[in-house]
Amino acid sequence: MSVNTAFAEAFASIQLHVVKASTELFEAYDTPLSHLQDGASIDLGAGDGVASIIGYAGSNIRGALVLLASREFAAKLQPGIDVVSDAEIRDLFGEFSNMLLGRIKNQLLRRSVVLMLATPTTLFGKELRLPTPTGGTSTWHAFDSPHGRVFVRFDATFDPGFVLGDEEPDSAEDAPAAEGDLMMF
Repeated sequence: MSVNTAFAEAFASIQLHVVKASTELFEAYDTPLSHLQDGASIDLGAGDGVASIIGYAGSNIRGALVLLASREFAAKLQPGIDVVSDAEIRDLFGEFSNMLLGRIKNQLLRRSVVLMLATPTTLFGKELRLPTPTGGTSTWHAFDSPHGRVFVRFDATFDPGFVLGDEEPDSAEDAPAAEGDLMMF
C-alpha cells in the first residue's frame, strides 16, 4: 500500500470520529444533530455567521478543526438566555470547538494518536468563506439541527511515519479523562 493510500485511509477513518464526536457533543447539550454529508458545500444563508478555529499537533500529524454556524445557532447553545452578547457567543462557540476537538482527541488516543490542542480563535462575519488548505487533506461535514445547520471541517497534514493504530477497547483503568472532567494535580 502506498503512503498516500495509507494517509487517505487514515483520513477517512478519522472522519468517522469527527462525525461521531460532533453528534455526541451537541446531543449532550440538547442540540441533536443529523449528519447530512461529507464534503458539504457551505451555505449559512443570509445573516451573520460565527466560526471557531482550533489547531492541533501530534507525532507526524497536524491541522485544525473549524466549527461554523449562524449567529442564531450559536446563541441557542446558551440555555435559558434570550439575548446573548457577542463576547458570550465568542466564548461559547470557542469552547464548543475546544470540546469537539477534545472528544476527537480522546477517540484518537484509543488509536495510538496523541494530539496537543491550541487555543481556539472565534470570529464573526457575513458570507464567511475559508479557503481549502494548500497542503494536507480537508473536508467539511454538514449537520442539521433544530436550531439550523452547523458545519465542521477537519484538516490534517500527515508526515511520513504517521500510523493510525487499531482501535483499542475501552478499559476503565486506561480510559482517558472525559471532556469536562475535573483533574486535580
